[in-house]
Parts: sequence; structure tokens; C-alpha cells
Amino acid sequence: IDIWCPLFAFLDESSIKGVQGHGDAVWSYTALCQGAPSYHPEYEKVRNDNPPYWQIDFRVLSYRIAPWLNRRYGVTGLLYWTTVCWTSPQRNPWDDPGFRVQFNGEGMLFYPGEDAGIEGPVASIRLKNLRDGMEDYEYFTLLEKRGGKAIVDEVVRSAVPTWGTWNQDPRQLLTLRERLAREIMKASQP
Repeated sequence: IDIWCPLFAFLDESSIKGVQGHGDAVWSYTALCQGAPSYHPEYEKVRNDNPPYWQIDFRVLSYRIAPWLNRRYGVTGLLYWTTVCWTSPQRNPWDDPGFRVQFNGEGMLFYPGEDAGIEGPVASIRLKNLRDGMEDYEYFTLLEKRGGKAIVDEVVRSAVPTWGTWNQDPRQLLTLRERLAREIMKASQP
């Protein structure tokens, strides 16, 4: 095993550094079982109190913050079990967003376009927020390549102090992104 991929709820800084110290990579993962004690024998001892949940019933910012969390801890991949959990003909996610009776929106980041008069899939607002988070991650990369690693670290740590405590104000996240953009422009000047 050279890539470790625990759920958001079970990631912590010391475990990440330990795995990376052996030369292995760490990715993050989310799925409905994140909040279910039956999936981990020591759930109460190891879980984070406030992981980002990827379901309709939670703040949409949960999707955007995941790449910020990954950057904060040097986590290099992001895995999700599926984005189209509606592929059976009996299921219409527009009418029935639940997965196994609950977990609304779990595994559904795209929707079938036919009901919306669109040929092909329709991206959810949640997927668009994940995309925005990935674009934020690219800002981190651009600024770091231009010598701004210290600024990136400062900005990311201000939004993500720990896995369990991350900024849930979208306006503040946008303000931080704008700062990154200004710093990229400044660092790109001849």
C-alpha cells in the first residue's frame, strides 16, 4: 500500500505526517458512512467533530472546502465513490434525492439532463462548488510556483485551522480567494 485514503472524519495531522514520513501518499475520501459509527471500531476516539459532509442537507461550502483541507495537510488526492448514483431506470434523483432512504444527494453530483430538456448530464450546485474549490487549489499552486508559498500557507491556515474547524463563511472564503488572485497578479509582474 502506498496511497492511504481515509474518510474526512478520520484524517488528522499526526496520522497524515506519519504516513507521508514513510514515503506514502495520502488522499481524502468521503461517503455516507462518514457519520456512521458502525463503519469504524474506534469511531468515537478517532473521528473529527466537524468533517465536511457531502449531502444536500449540509452546507454547500462542504464541497468547496475539501481542496482547502487537502492543501492544508499536503493531502494530494480526493476520492468520492460515485457522482451518478441514479443510473438505474427506476430511479429519478430529481424526485428522489435520498440514498438508502436517507443521505440526500449522496453519490449524486450530476443529474440526468432529459428532465431539464438537456442532452447529457446536468451539474449540481454541489459539483460547481467542488469545482470552485479545485480552482482555489490551482490558485494555491500558481502562487506557490511564483514564490508565494508563505502567503498560501497563511491564507489556507486562516480558512482551515484544523480538519474539524474550518471557516464556514463563504464571503470570507471569497475574500481569501481574491487575495490569492491579487498576490498571483503581483508575483506575475515583470
